[in-house]
Parts: sequence; C-alpha cells; structure tokens
Amino acid sequence: MTLMHSDAQIAHIVFPLPLNHGFDYNVPTSMTLKRGDFVHAPLGLAKTRLGIVWEVRNASTASPLKNQAGAPLTPRETSALKFVESLHAPLSLTPAFLDFLTRMATYNCMPLGLITRLALPATPKALYPPKPILLYKRREDISS
Repeated sequence: MTLMHSDAQIAHIVFPLPLNHGFDYNVPTSMTLKRGDFVHAPLGLAKTRLGIVWEVRNASTASPLKNQAGAPLTPRETSALKFVESLHAPLSLTPAFLDFLTRMATYNCMPLGLITRLALPATPKALYPPKPILLYKRREDISS
C-alpha cells in the first residue's frame, strides 16, 4: 500500500444519480483535472461511470476527508481511494454553471446528482465536436 505524495490531488466527482453527494477519487499524477471536467471513474464493483469533477484539491493541504462516521480518514484509508480512470471530453463546464446547478438543487430540494443529469447530454458522444464532413464533386460539376 503506497501513501499519498505531497503533490497528489483528490477530485470530488458528482455522478448523474439520485444522490445528494459526490465521491472522492485520487487523481493520477499523469492527469491534470480542473473543476467542471467530464471524467470516467469507477463506481460500485466494476462499473465505470461518467461524472463531473466538482472540486479538485491537493491531498496534503486540503481539509481532511471524513469517513461515514464523520472521523477524519487515516493516510492508509486515503491511499485506498480509487483512481479516476480517464478524462472524457475536451469540453468542460464552467465554475459558474456548477454553482448554478448547486443552487438549483438546493432551491428545488432535489439531489445534486439528478440536477447534474440535466447538464449531461443524452449520449456521451455529444460531448465531442462533430467530425468534419468530406464532400466530393463530380467532374462534370467542376467543369461547368
């Protein structure tokens, strides 16, 4: 079991599920995340889901993470956090929009995950820019 490095980061990720909280994940050192990025992260036994990075903090300077009982996590428990698997798309949501989603969930007394679902497209492929379309002209059309 490896302990956290001083430059290690922890991402708080919210999934489009009927939950009022997100989950904390270790960020691989090869990956740089910012607030509002779309990522794939493991949730449950073996399923990877699309989620939104709600907050990124440095593991050494952040306020201590808490377990279900409300006690701070030990370094061993912190190193046991799962890792974010991949960055999903080149697009990301703005911090102002994330704040709006938080206020909307609070105002409507809805779980944050359900409100987050409104920010995601119906299919994850819609997050990527469309592929360019290649058109061909017949020679008869070019000469006239």
